[in-house]
Amino acid sequence: MHFEMKLLTEFLCLLAVLLSTVESAEKRKAFCYLPYEFGKCGGHRVMWAFSIKELECVPFVFSNCGGNENRFHTKENCEKACAPIQSRFVLAN
Repeated sequence: MHFEMKLLTEFLCLLAVLLSTVESAEKRKAFCYLPYEFGKCGGHRVMWAFSIKELECVPFVFSNCGGNENRFHTKENCEKACAPIQSRFVLAN
């Protein structure tokens, strides 16, 4: 009986860790759904953002301040962060 309880407890702990990891990954990826924003300063810098409309990372002009988290210095970084979202939509269609 003691062994079964220990095994059940370990299983439940592992399950809780796995579920919280998936939840945090989804929260981190939530910014990929945000529209990309120019910002509120006077600068003009080309950055990359995930476009939910086009399902890919696209270049856009950023003002160097403000905006939101859907903003990356390189296309590769954008794809690395948001590619799971892209593949989820492709697989769903």
